[in-house]
Amino acid sequence: MDAAALDLYRVSLRAGFRRFVVPDGAALPILALLPPPAALPHSSLSFMLGELITDYGGRFFWEGNWQEELSRTLRLLTGPVIVFGTAFAFVHFFDVMDEQQRFALPPGSRVIETGGFKGRSREVSRDDLYALFLSRLGVGRRTHCLSEYGMSEMASQFYDSVLHDEAQGIHRVERKIGPPWLRTRVVDPVTGEEAAPGQPGLLVHYDLANLNSVLALQTEDWGHAASDGDGFVLLGRAPGAVLRGCSLTAEEMASQPEKGGGGTGRR
Repeated sequence: MDAAALDLYRVSLRAGFRRFVVPDGAALPILALLPPPAALPHSSLSFMLGELITDYGGRFFWEGNWQEELSRTLRLLTGPVIVFGTAFAFVHFFDVMDEQQRFALPPGSRVIETGGFKGRSREVSRDDLYALFLSRLGVGRRTHCLSEYGMSEMASQFYDSVLHDEAQGIHRVERKIGPPWLRTRVVDPVTGEEAAPGQPGLLVHYDLANLNSVLALQTEDWGHAASDGDGFVLLGRAPGAVLRGCSLTAEEMASQPEKGGGGTGRR
């Protein structure tokens, strides 16, 4: 990625984050459950979190006994924060900590998970994971539990719509939405034609922020368009698709707790 494309990526990631994660304008420090850019230089997710931590403050938790360190930090919080990590990282954190241990994130805090489970390690449903955010992290409201969806090939990201919709006074079914320059088609995997409304298919993303790169990306992610045509519902990986993504890095982190995360080149 050349300097101009990297600068556009910085603008795009910040615009999406402000619009969908902090639509209330809150300046919240970020606690990131993944390796920093210096340890994972080819990860677009680590780069993104590094940029956001530069703007908002915060830190990475990734090596040694990071779960205990994160636990101490959560207990000492005096103001709201954003806790941002892969689904695997959150599950490993809950598994390591005493099941009776509860935190109380200050009001206004929000939790963002990304990466999914990829069919690996111990898997919990999304509803169960978000229930843990509420019961064990003490997030005050379900609307403050979000999912981010992105990939190394794209300069923009999708987020759950709930906080954005609440700020705009919109009442609708939750879905993934992105900035105006990021669009998605759902296509039938057999015919390659547009899938009928509500019919699942492969997601094809068009990102105008992909300067000096490909405009369209046909993924092996599975979903269907929202009924009103604004955004889509992510259902996971298509049947038989190769596992990939940032959650696999989190699983590697957990398998080598004394060494921390190693570079994998994944998002």
